[in-house]
Amino acid sequence: MSRSVLMGLVCLAACTKAAPAPSEPAPAPAPAVAPAPMVAPTTPVATPPPSVVKTQPPHIKLKIGHYASKRSGIGVVIDLHTARTENIADIDPAKLRFDGDDKVYTLVGTNGSMGRVDYWNGKRVMLHAYENGRYGVYVPDPETDQSSDEITLVRDGDADPL
Repeated sequence: MSRSVLMGLVCLAACTKAAPAPSEPAPAPAPAVAPAPMVAPTTPVATPPPSVVKTQPPHIKLKIGHYASKRSGIGVVIDLHTARTENIADIDPAKLRFDGDDKVYTLVGTNGSMGRVDYWNGKRVMLHAYENGRYGVYVPDPETDQSSDEITLVRDGDADPL
């Protein structure tokens, strides 16, 4: 062979890379799995109906409304407007209806301590109305003839008169 051909072959061999021998593919990396977040168990709670806005004068909105307790999951309509006594010195009765119940309670009002008004269902207090506009309700249990502890309510919407 001529020297130039030999040099060409040497140069060609030096410039080309040998292909690597085929090998088995590397295993795919395991997918990263994040640990599940720690979540405290919860009990299902009925959610009160969405807030409702009605066209009512302000003095009516102060006396009729829907109130709820997120903690206990109850809702109630309180109506301090439609039931009236003839004697202006008396405390007008309150009407109350729990969400999911058709029964409307008509409650008799008496003066409680510290300016609070206690509304009775004939046996026990069902509603406290405080001077600052806060309400607390006692839920009667017809099976045991007992009432719950006071449940603080927050106004969350307007309501129709009972």
